[in-house]
Amino acid sequence: MNFINPLGFIALLSVPAIILMYILKQKFKKREVSSMVLWNKAITQSEGHKWRQKLKKNTLMFLQIAAAVLASLALANPFISAGGERLNYIFVVDTSFSMAVEDENGSRLEKAKDDILNIISDSPDGTFFSVVNLDGSPETVLSSTNKKQAAQKAVMQLAQTYGGRDTEALIPILKQLQSENPANVIIFTDKAPEEQIENASINIYGKSGVNYAVKHVSENNGNVLVKAAVYGKAGGTAPVALFGDGVIIDTKDVEFTGANESADIVFSLNGETYKEITAKILSDDILSEDNSFTYIPQVSGVKKALLVTEGNIFIEKAVSVIDGIELYKKQGTEGEIKGYDIYIFDGVLPEAMPKDGHIMIINPPEKSGIAEFEGEIDLSGITVRDGIAGGNAESLSFSANGVKKLATPLWAEEIFVSDGITAAYAGENGGIKTVVFGFDLHNSDLPLKKEFPIIIYNIMSYFSAGGIGTSGYIFAGENAVLNMAPKTVSAQVISPSGVAENVTPPNFQYSLTEEIGVYTIREDYGGGKTAESYFAVNPATEGESDTFNMEESLQGGAAENARINTGMSLKNIMILIMLIVLAAEWRVNWRGN
Repeated sequence: MNFINPLGFIALLSVPAIILMYILKQKFKKREVSSMVLWNKAITQSEGHKWRQKLKKNTLMFLQIAAAVLASLALANPFISAGGERLNYIFVVDTSFSMAVEDENGSRLEKAKDDILNIISDSPDGTFFSVVNLDGSPETVLSSTNKKQAAQKAVMQLAQTYGGRDTEALIPILKQLQSENPANVIIFTDKAPEEQIENASINIYGKSGVNYAVKHVSENNGNVLVKAAVYGKAGGTAPVALFGDGVIIDTKDVEFTGANESADIVFSLNGETYKEITAKILSDDILSEDNSFTYIPQVSGVKKALLVTEGNIFIEKAVSVIDGIELYKKQGTEGEIKGYDIYIFDGVLPEAMPKDGHIMIINPPEKSGIAEFEGEIDLSGITVRDGIAGGNAESLSFSANGVKKLATPLWAEEIFVSDGITAAYAGENGGIKTVVFGFDLHNSDLPLKKEFPIIIYNIMSYFSAGGIGTSGYIFAGENAVLNMAPKTVSAQVISPSGVAENVTPPNFQYSLTEEIGVYTIREDYGGGKTAESYFAVNPATEGESDTFNMEESLQGGAAENARINTGMSLKNIMILIMLIVLAAEWRVNWRGN
C-alpha cells in the first residue's frame, strides 16, 4: 500500500488528544437512589471529581479513536497496487495566441495536437487520458478516461485562442487531477511555464523568426498614437498603414533601433472623424494576426442633457462646449421630467427622480431625502480625489462657503474632500450614475479655477461612457464591462461573425471575447428606439507576440516514460467506514443518555 498524501497522517495527533481527554476527566452517570445509607458510593462519587484518573475502558473513546484514524487514512489517500503498470497521461495543451505561429508545416498548435493524437493511438489499451486547455482561463476538457476515441475527440476540438495564458491557475487544476491517481503531466507549448510544475515534461514547439506587432492605438484631439514592436530581428524599418472605417488614411515607415524594440508613430486624422480606426504593419512575418490593431474612438453617440436651474451660467457654459453633449435648459421642476440621458439639478429636485438617465445634483435642498448631510461648514483647501472627476486635475485646490457635510453612501466614493469632510461624491446605484456637489457653485471659487471645465468634462465623460468605456478596445479573453443607459430595456452583443448574445442591462460583464474584431452593443430603449455602440477585441500582444524561442533544447520530452502502477485508491472506502463508525458512536452515546 502506498500513500499519495502522507501529510494526512498529521491528523493522527488527534488520537492522543482524545485519550488525554478521557484521562483528565471521566464522565459519571447520575443515578437516583432510595437511600444514602451506602456511604461507600459517596467515596466512589468523590473519586470521579479528581482531575486525573486511571484510564477505563470506554466504548465511546474507542469509536472516536477509530474515526480519527480513519480520517487520517482518508487524508493520506492510500493506494493499493494491482501488480501491473499502465500509462496515465495528463495532456496540457497551450492554445494561447503565440501557438498560432506558422512555422513550417502548419501552426504550433496543430503540430502539438498531431503529436498528442499519435501518443493516444500508440498507447496500449487501458491507458487513461486527461486533457487540459491552457489559455487565459485554464480548464479541464476531459478527465481520466480510458476511451481513446473520446480522448482524440477532446484534443481535436481544442481551438486556437487569441489571448494569453495563466500558468498560475493551471497548478491547482493539475493537483486536482492527480489527487486520486498519480499521472505524468506533459505540457505542449512554445514557452516553458513561469511557475515550477512538479512531475511534468515539456514539449516545446516553434523556431525563432521575425514577428512585427501593433501593441496599442489611441486617439486624442485628431492625432492617433500607434505603438509598434519587432521581435527576433536587430532593428530595421517596416511600413505602417492607418485605416479609418476601412479606408486608408496614411502610411508611414517605422524605424526600430534594435531587436525586441518598440517605437511610436503619430498620424493625423486631418480633421476627419471615424467610428473605427485600424493600424496595420504591412511587412510579412511569422504571426500575421497581431500585425493589425483596431480602436473605437467613438464608443457612444450624442447624449442629451437637461439642466434644471434658476440660473447657473458656470455649469451651462462648461457643459455646452463638450462634444457629444446636447444641452437643454428648464426652469423649475413642474411637469414630468424624462427623455434625457443626463439630468443636472442645480439647487432643486423634482418630487419623483427620473429613472431613464444619469443624475448630477448641485447643492441639494434640505430634507430632499436624496442626498443626506449633517449641517454646513465653510471649507478651504478642498482637493479632488483621483478617479471619476480627477483626471488631469490633481493639482486643484479651492474654497467654498456653506458646504453641506455629505454622508457618502456605500455605493459611492468621495471626489471632493477637505479635512475628512466630503464636499462631493459620485457612484452608481441601481444602474444610475449619480454625482452630488454639496455646495452652491456661486459660493465657491471652483468656477474660477482652470481645472473647472476639466472636472465637468470628466463627469460628463463618466455619464456618457457606453460600450466598454473610453478605452475603445480590450484584448481577447478579457471581460468587457458594458455600460448601458439606465433606460435600456433589453440589449444584445453581436460578435464580429454575427453571433448575437442577449445581455442584461444596464451593466454586464461580457466574457465571450475570444473572437478578434469589432463587436456591436445594440440597446433597445422601448417604443421602437434603439442605439448602437461598439468595442474592438484585439489579439493579446503582451507575452505572446514575442515568439523568439530561447528554449528549443526542451523540445521532445519523456512521454514514453509516463507509466504508473495500476491499482485503486482507498480514500472513498476509508471515508465510508469512518461515517459508519461515527454513526455507531452517535448511537452508543444516545443510548447512554
